[in-house]
Amino acid sequence: MNRNPRLTQTFIGVMVLAALASTLYAGLASHTLHKSYAMALLALAAVTSRMRVKLPGVDGNMSVNLPFLLMAVVNLSALEAVSIACVSTIIQCWRKRGSKFRPEQMLFNVSMMAFATSIANLIWNAGWIGCYSATAQSNSKNNLRWRKNCPNTSTFLHARWMPTR
Repeated sequence: MNRNPRLTQTFIGVMVLAALASTLYAGLASHTLHKSYAMALLALAAVTSRMRVKLPGVDGNMSVNLPFLLMAVVNLSALEAVSIACVSTIIQCWRKRGSKFRPEQMLFNVSMMAFATSIANLIWNAGWIGCYSATAQSNSKNNLRWRKNCPNTSTFLHARWMPTR
């Protein structure tokens, strides 16, 4: 495999800029801060970031901090979620004994987690994603609000969650 260091540096630079831009945009569109909940999730994500789960029948492993990162995206502001993701990624990428520290790999991993977390937070907190949720259609008042806010949904979706009398 032929490696081009200039192309690699350019790619990492573009990813860092994308992470900064998306985090800034998501931070400006963010809601209020929940400091105590964020600190608890930060502690849990940081502690579990070095842990791994080996899944049977799957090549590779999964990081244990994934549920905490998803909880941060869903429940916290964009800045809190990005901060938690970046701190846990830094801890996860910190070198182990006998391994070489590669700052470009850590920069890329942290910027990709910041980018993914900020975009996920923007998508989750967008108004249009809630209109497809089945849990929001528990009564007829919610059902009317759902149809009003989501006029372009299919007839199947309307019939699926219509209350039966």
